[in-house]
Amino acid sequence: VSWQYFKLLLTINISNLNDRYVKSTTTQVKYGNFTIAFADFIKARDDYQCQKCGKQYAKGDKGLQCSHHFSRRYYNIRFDPDNAISLCHYCHNYWYQKDIPESARWLEQKIGKDKIDHLIELKNQPQTKPTASEELAIAEEFTKKCDIYQPIQ
Repeated sequence: VSWQYFKLLLTINISNLNDRYVKSTTTQVKYGNFTIAFADFIKARDDYQCQKCGKQYAKGDKGLQCSHHFSRRYYNIRFDPDNAISLCHYCHNYWYQKDIPESARWLEQKIGKDKIDHLIELKNQPQTKPTASEELAIAEEFTKKCDIYQPIQ
């Protein structure tokens, strides 16, 4: 799913956005409701488990992070689930950034060369920052998708 998909979401009703994404907190001011909703979705999709080392986390645990394979500055792929994965603090901040060749090999095994090539193609296209209404639509869409996944008990 590319960023262009989310432009279509503008027609959905955003008035029922989950209250926890509407409240203003330091984290939400820094990252935005849409980024928090996307990160929550990625962690739920990955069963609250680090996809590199396998460490299991409880829902809401701050030790598990949403890691983007390609920088979040590329809006065309910022909210593409193929561009993100759940990693623990160690794997995100040490292994994934310090051992680039090994992490690139691992990523290719994890998601496949075709998905990586597609992300690179989208990354290299002109970028457009989402508007406020698009951000709300993104937050609502990933909040709905997150509800599909149930954490491992």
